[in-house]
Parts: sequence; structure tokens; C-alpha cells
Amino acid sequence: MIPKIKQLIHFISSLFGLDKTIIITLLILCIGNLFIQYSATDKDISKLINDGAYLVLSFVVLFIVANLNITHLKAIATPLYIFSILLLLGVIFLV
Repeated sequence: MIPKIKQLIHFISSLFGLDKTIIITLLILCIGNLFIQYSATDKDISKLINDGAYLVLSFVVLFIVANLNITHLKAIATPLYIFSILLLLGVIFLV
């Protein structure tokens, strides 16, 4: 089974250009987090499935952002910063 895990990690790192150490560390932390959350929610499987779906979504976003060209990120950095400040101000005044 370990060779298959190594093949999967090699495939992901070569496909997305990420470091193997970072992938392994993230996977270990995420799996541990799911076990802890499952135990903390009185073994509610629906909560675990929901958290797992959000975890998969976060990895998809991670891979997308990791493969963006830095010039694209520089171009949208200021508008995103202003938008996030406006959202923070909205939270202050709406709550």
C-alpha cells in the first residue's frame, strides 16, 4: 500500500509542481484534523463528510492558486485587498 501512496504523492507533486514534503505534511495534518473533529462531534458521520468536502475544496483552491502566474496575482492584489477591507467594514457596521 505504501508504494501506491508514494505514487500518488509523486503524481500530485509532478502535476501541480508542489513540494512533496509540503503535500505529506498537509495530508497528515488534515487526516489528523478529521479524526479529532469526528471524535469531538460525538461521532457524527454527517459532520465528518461535510468537513471532508470542505477539505477537498480547500485542496482544489490550493492547487489552483499554486499554479497561478505571479503576474496575475500582482494584477489583482490591490483590488482584492480593497474588497477585503470593505468586507471587514461591512462586518463592523452590520453586526
